[in-house]
Amino acid sequence: MQNPDELRELAWVRHAVASGNARAIREKSHLTTGDVASAVQVTPVTVWRWEKNLRSPRGQTALRYGRLLRSLAQGAA
Repeated sequence: MQNPDELRELAWVRHAVASGNARAIREKSHLTTGDVASAVQVTPVTVWRWEKNLRSPRGQTALRYGRLLRSLAQGAA
């Protein structure tokens, strides 16, 4: 079972993906799906599927993705 902070992070990252914000953050940061995939330890196709809303990030992978997106968003602000 995940703690409340992890559950909030999972909800945030899933919302970012579903709303298109995840892709916007990546593109604003001038990163490719391959760059993000490497940082999150998944394949570029996985990131592409998330961004197309064909799949949702889950578990520890979603938490890594969320941390990356938040750091990119803060750096762009």
